[in-house]
Amino acid sequence: MKELTDAETYKIFEDHNNQIIEDQKKQDEKDYSVMQQVKLKVSNKHFKLIEEELKECACGGYFEIVEECEGEREIDSEKLEVYIDQTVNGGYTGDNFEGFVYIKLNDKEYLKSFYSM
Repeated sequence: MKELTDAETYKIFEDHNNQIIEDQKKQDEKDYSVMQQVKLKVSNKHFKLIEEELKECACGGYFEIVEECEGEREIDSEKLEVYIDQTVNGGYTGDNFEGFVYIKLNDKEYLKSFYSM
């Protein structure tokens, strides 16, 4: 088997990194679009609360508007109806501290976001 030169190895890593950057750019554009839709569906006050909740829960984007939510209602959230669907399959305690957050927008829709701590 032929060994790769340093230049070939660098090119492979550079191409991979460029693909990651392009994928993230596309996801950021999609997330922005979803948040603009959310802004149209809720009051300004509700939107600000949503933004605060997303910052607080370390949400990493990958936003979607969905019609059903999963998980358990978050007791801490008094102003928003928030549900956490936590992935439990790893880590020292069996918890890898990631999953999905659902924030109720109206009677029919939820904002879904990935979170990871």
